[in-house]
Amino acid sequence: MEFYNRTEDLALLEHALRAPRPQLIRVYGRRRVGKTELLQRILRSTRGLYLSAAPGDTLPQITDLTTQLADQVRGPVGPFSTWPEFFHALERADPSVIVIDEFQNLTDRDLHVAGVLQRTWDLGWKEHGPHLVLCGSSIGMMLRLTRYRTGPLYGRFTHDLHLRPFSYPGVRLLYPHEPEDARVRRFAVFGRTPAYHEPSVGKGLDEAILDCYLSKDARFRDEPYELLLTELRTLDRYSSILAALGQGSTSLSELEHRTGVRAGGLTPYLEALGKDLDLIRPESPVCGLERRTRYELSDPFFSFYFRFVRPNRHLLEQHGQAVVLSRVQRDLEDHVGRAFEAVVRDVLESRQGSEVEGHPLRFDRIGRWWNRVGEEIDLVVSGPEEIWCGEVKWSARPVGEGLVRDLVRKSSLMERTDRRPVRPFIVARGGATREACALVAQRGGFVLDLEALGSLAARGTGVDTRPVTDGRPGD
Repeated sequence: MEFYNRTEDLALLEHALRAPRPQLIRVYGRRRVGKTELLQRILRSTRGLYLSAAPGDTLPQITDLTTQLADQVRGPVGPFSTWPEFFHALERADPSVIVIDEFQNLTDRDLHVAGVLQRTWDLGWKEHGPHLVLCGSSIGMMLRLTRYRTGPLYGRFTHDLHLRPFSYPGVRLLYPHEPEDARVRRFAVFGRTPAYHEPSVGKGLDEAILDCYLSKDARFRDEPYELLLTELRTLDRYSSILAALGQGSTSLSELEHRTGVRAGGLTPYLEALGKDLDLIRPESPVCGLERRTRYELSDPFFSFYFRFVRPNRHLLEQHGQAVVLSRVQRDLEDHVGRAFEAVVRDVLESRQGSEVEGHPLRFDRIGRWWNRVGEEIDLVVSGPEEIWCGEVKWSARPVGEGLVRDLVRKSSLMERTDRRPVRPFIVARGGATREACALVAQRGGFVLDLEALGSLAARGTGVDTRPVTDGRPGD
């Protein structure tokens, strides 16, 4: 499968590594998001060393890294029994860049190695050493290296790169020969992480779902739990929250009820799942008064898993793959319809500061609006000069003017418009009727069908479209 790279992330690293003085760079992000491929692409154009740390005790780790070093310098190295000896050998190899991948494995049992590295950097490398890149899949551990003054590398990193999952404009490039509706379905099933799409490419969607989620040896049968294990010591509370979100709970009170946690007890868990892992997104209504936060899964991969896989684990263990697949087929379009809202949001975010159908798009907030009586608007784009209110529909039938009139009515209920003009827009898989389009245009808005949305997504891609034929979509 072709690997599509990230132009902004590449540019940041290339700029950092051109600095005349040594740079200490942290690269982190959740597992399989593409960190290793990004770093190896950087190393193709530099005189660098790539080392990958495995879990284990200190001496086996030093031995393993010494073997990796010897393979790259093509000569005998070591043996070493301490970290200072090993780091001195790295210095003697005289590379321009050293990458230590999965660095959290070195610090998992003992932060002593981070202290040794701190002294190595402070006493020589920061003036005359190589550029040093520390990369890790454990976001919490990578952040603890610099958290407060107690962090062993506090104040020393010169650059920080939190590598995040793809948005829809990036994901759609993984399926260059598929029509737009098929790309949306793949996004809805396999989500934002490029590596999760690798076994899907070249297969029919049903076959890919069976192979990846439902078969006895499906590679993603336990993926959410394996991801959480990278970060957390205990999984029960976190997996219960994700499961509750996957089954439709959105408010804090609903989540507390579903997980059996007292009021206020979920806050640290929700923050970890959101800020660190990019797995959930808290939302308050755009241009609304209600202060009660809603939560949703931010990646369709996890929405799909906790809707279709986890509740049916008992059937999958009893060879009921065909039964579960039939349930997926029955409800998939409803699931895709929910993911389609995320698709539209991603595409509009990628067009920030540009034009959409001749209308300038400049905004401070984007998200849903709702009020206490149950009225909702799928997407509100709030800018300093105007507000756009949109309905997002996955239906293959063109939407009618009744939906537009109802959207206009709901738009008039928004509380915090500050006298800014409010304009409607429709994004619908099947477009809109002539009458609906005329009504939207009359009010200064626009209508996008799926083909037009795909064209916008192609212009808003935040990744390099040039393929690397020997790469993989992830790490």
